[in-house]
Amino acid sequence: MMGQTNIASKVDCILKIVQANQAGIQENRQAVQHNTKAICNLNHKVANLGRTVTSLDQTVVKLDQKVTSLDQTVVKLDRKVTSLDQTVVKLDQKVTSLDHKFVNLDKKVTRLDHKVAKNHRIIMTLSAVVAKLKVDMDDVQERLIRLEEMVRAGFDKLDNFISILVNHETEIAALRLSYQRHDERLAKIEQQI
Repeated sequence: MMGQTNIASKVDCILKIVQANQAGIQENRQAVQHNTKAICNLNHKVANLGRTVTSLDQTVVKLDQKVTSLDQTVVKLDRKVTSLDQTVVKLDQKVTSLDHKFVNLDKKVTRLDHKVAKNHRIIMTLSAVVAKLKVDMDDVQERLIRLEEMVRAGFDKLDNFISILVNHETEIAALRLSYQRHDERLAKIEQQI
């Protein structure tokens, strides 16, 4: 009997183990179902991630194209900046040249200002001389008027003297004529005698 008890207890043990295994199998089935669902969800997520990665790859390609385009634009802008730098250098040289010209022009203007001031002093001196000359000219004009009057009076006297001379010449010519006639008569009378 003891053997039967052992067997019964072993069978009980085995039954308990089988029940426990069945419970474990049940739990494992539930876990497998749960894991299967999780794997399905993960597969969906992986598929979504795959689509997202594909979309990201396309976005990366587009971004890469945009970066390439931007690189080309940057190269063009860099060339333009280089050209602008050269233009700025040329403009800076022109500004420097203009600065030198303005300095030279300023020196010339200063010299011209000195010359203008000197000319102004000369003009003021000349104005004073002209004013003095005008006074002297007025005096000379008065003297000339007096001299003209004196010359006119002298010419009047000369005219009178010339008319007296003309009268005397006329009288002398008349006397010569009369003397010639008398001389001719005298010559005739001497011949007759």
